[in-house]
Amino acid sequence: MCAQCAQSSAVAEAVAARAKKVDRLEQMLEDGRRQQDEMVTGMRAARKAKDDRWAIIQSVIAGLAFIGMGFQLYFSMGPPSVLSVEEVRALEQAEARLNQCVQVFWQIAEVLKNDRVPDASLSCPEAGAPNIVTRTDEDIIVTHPRPELLGYAQIYVTRSNPIPMLIN
Repeated sequence: MCAQCAQSSAVAEAVAARAKKVDRLEQMLEDGRRQQDEMVTGMRAARKAKDDRWAIIQSVIAGLAFIGMGFQLYFSMGPPSVLSVEEVRALEQAEARLNQCVQVFWQIAEVLKNDRVPDASLSCPEAGAPNIVTRTDEDIIVTHPRPELLGYAQIYVTRSNPIPMLIN
């Protein structure tokens, strides 16, 4: 081979070797990108699986909390019950008697506001006795004689506070 051909052949071999090196570097770079993409995809899949598990755990916890609250309500309030017609009627009558008595005590409050002593006829029908009138130095107190008949410990009204008071 002549010198010029030898030089051309050497240049061609150097270019081919360099191209081969560049191809190998590009291939390595492409392999690195593919591995990185696979790792990112794997990490995303693992994160999604973890998030899905956490969502399931949260749902189970919320469900158990609602069930627990249901049991707590059931046992604190008792099972639902249906009242008989007689029980409903008795409750309505008791409420009507209490309302009548409270109305009488409002009338007594009006009399007391006008600085008068209420008449003995102003009393609750179920009491069977007149109201108890107590006078102090500056006040008049009218008390129900038998408040337990209406489910209370005390029912009264005073001139200084003309609002009927019902004490359990």
